[in-house]
Amino acid sequence: MYTEEIADILAAIEKVENRILYLSSEDEEIQTLAIQLFDIDSIDKGQVGCRVSKDGTLLFGKEDGEWQESWFVIGTVLGSDSQEDEPIFADVTDPQYPIFNGIKTAEKWEGFLLFSSLEEFLGSLE
Repeated sequence: MYTEEIADILAAIEKVENRILYLSSEDEEIQTLAIQLFDIDSIDKGQVGCRVSKDGTLLFGKEDGEWQESWFVIGTVLGSDSQEDEPIFADVTDPQYPIFNGIKTAEKWEGFLLFSSLEEFLGSLE
């Protein structure tokens, strides 16, 4: 069962009609970021490889570089050059639900802030 915070996030992203989004980036190396948002039917599958393994084993931890329990995947970067999927996730410990791009390098996860809040992220889609 999802926490109340995750339910809030799901309700907000479910209102987004277009599931593939293009975001402009200030990073000169990445001019446009193509993101696929998960819908309610695929959100659980989107957690596989980050929060849970294919067999349902929890993958998050508390150490630096581990996937954090408070990170909830809402989408993925399309056309990433990396071998791994790059999840787009919200951090549910912050009431603003900041949005990050997760990148795994050398078996460590790192979150790169894209938007300081879910509201800012959704506002950029209008």
